[in-house]
Amino acid sequence: MAEQQTEYYSIEDYLALEAQAEERHEYEAGRIQAMSGGSINHSIMGGNIITALNNSLKDSNCTALNSDARLWIDHAHSFVYPDAMVICGKIQAAEEDPNAVVNPVLIVEVLSKSTEGYDRGDKFHKYCSLPSFQEYVLIDQ
Repeated sequence: MAEQQTEYYSIEDYLALEAQAEERHEYEAGRIQAMSGGSINHSIMGGNIITALNNSLKDSNCTALNSDARLWIDHAHSFVYPDAMVICGKIQAAEEDPNAVVNPVLIVEVLSKSTEGYDRGDKFHKYCSLPSFQEYVLIDQ
């Protein structure tokens, strides 16, 4: 993760800023944090993950979402962008943001040196608070 802001933002402020931003940001309880830039390897791995998930899920009622999909974690009052998610059944949008999902059963993160601690620690604990959450896959580059 990149540099963190100290100013407090409402969810509405965050969503308005995110709609205009050229890069993505995560949100946690009023704080906005720019996401680290990705690498070529990270991009290739993310694409391969989505391809593998889509191939595996083609005859199911599950859908794979890439890192463009925003996830709302109510318990943590957070918006995050996992590298991949799988939702089975109907995709449920957040009340706070109709473009954010709330019901992944599987979340995948590609680790990098700058995010590994967060992905293994605080972010994982946020994911555990989701009622639908069942599996977490971490992929080391």
